Amino acid sequence: MYGKREVDRAAERYTLQGLPGLATGRLLMGALLLMLWTLVCGAMVEEFEATRRAAEGQGVPGTFTARSESCSRSGCSWYGTFTARDDRQSVLDGVLLRGEDGRSVSAGDTIPALDVGSSNFVHMAGGSADWGEPFAAGFVGALAGGGGVVLIVG
Repeated sequence: MYGKREVDRAAERYTLQGLPGLATGRLLMGALLLMLWTLVCGAMVEEFEATRRAAEGQGVPGTFTARSESCSRSGCSWYGTFTARDDRQSVLDGVLLRGEDGRSVSAGDTIPALDVGSSNFVHMAGGSADWGEPFAAGFVGALAGGGGVVLIVG
């Protein structure tokens, strides 16, 4: 026999020669996860700060007008328009209402609410704070950051 056997060629191809590609892939995937971690941490900080203000009853007072309801297994949520009380120019459209605590809401209802500084939601005046979203963002951030470090270092 003049050449290498097929088994020998396959062994060379899939052992030592594949390692540099694997290491590069792990490095790139780890870097992507660390970039995702920074984005999620930014969102998490915004969520925690807005939810803290909602829990303390801080924010710009105004009214939320319910427009559409979105339901899932965990319950239903209302989206609509927030208008600040003092400044009719300050309007947030398509925001989520949090803190309604199972209160009956219908399309077109106007509810006293607070703009707590989030671009995604406003909080019903006097409603209880919903800490589920900030903790979920923190959990996803921890997974992304930890996974990125494990891929790069490990």
